[in-house]
Amino acid sequence: MGIREHYDSFLGAVYSWTKGDFYDCVKKCEQYFIENGINSKNNQLAIDLGCGNGTQSVALAKRGYKVISVDFNKQLLIELYQNKGELPILIVENNIFTYLSSIQDLMPEVIVCMGDTLSLFSTFDELKKLFTTCYNMLTPGGKFIISFRDYSNPLNGNSRFVTVRSDEYRIFSCFLEYFETAVGVTDILYEFNNGRWTQLVSSYKKLRITAHDIQQWLNDSGFKQVSSLTVNRMIHIILEK
Repeated sequence: MGIREHYDSFLGAVYSWTKGDFYDCVKKCEQYFIENGINSKNNQLAIDLGCGNGTQSVALAKRGYKVISVDFNKQLLIELYQNKGELPILIVENNIFTYLSSIQDLMPEVIVCMGDTLSLFSTFDELKKLFTTCYNMLTPGGKFIISFRDYSNPLNGNSRFVTVRSDEYRIFSCFLEYFETAVGVTDILYEFNNGRWTQLVSSYKKLRITAHDIQQWLNDSGFKQVSSLTVNRMIHIILEK
C-alpha cells in the first residue's frame, strides 16, 4: 500500500490518538523552540511541511509566527483547523513539492519538517531536492528544523515488534522489516467495540534514512548545523542558512 493510501484509509483516523494529548505535545514542542531561540517578534513567516494534526504549527504560531501548514491528509488537516483556534495558521492540503513549486517568491524565516515526514518521501533524491529547495527559499539566517529516526542499525528479533500506544479500548503496535533502502512497516490496530475486539492491519514502506546520509545531504545543500538533540530515538536538528 502507498503511504498516502495508508494514511487516508488507516493511520489518519488514529494518528492523533497515538501521539497522546495534543496540547501536551504542543507544550513540549514550544518548549523546544523556546530553548533554541525560535521566536518571531514581527509575525515572520514559518512553513510546516507534513504538518499532520498541527503540533509544530500551533507551537510556531504561539511563538509569534504566521504559519503555512502543508499536508496531504484531509482528516489530520481538519483536526488542525479545530485545534488552531484564532492562531494565524493557513492550512494547505497538497503534496509538499507541488506546493513549494507554487510559492517560489516566498521567503520564510523558518521551515520545519518533523515527525516521520522525511522518511515518507519516495526517494533519496527527493530528500536532496527538498533540502536544496528549502535552503534556497529561506531568508539569510533562516532556520530549517527537522526530525527523523536513524535507521542505520536495524532492530532484530522481538525488538521489531513495537507497541506504540494502548488503552482500555485500543492497542496500536507495529512490526518493522529492514531492507537495503527501505523499512517495511505493518501497523496493527486492535479496537474494542460492542463487547468484542477487532483487528485492522495495514502495511507500507518508508525510506531507510540514516543520520550520516541526512547530514551529508544537508551539508551539500549549504546548511550550517546549529543544534542536535536525540529524544526517544528521534533526532532533532536545527540548521541555519
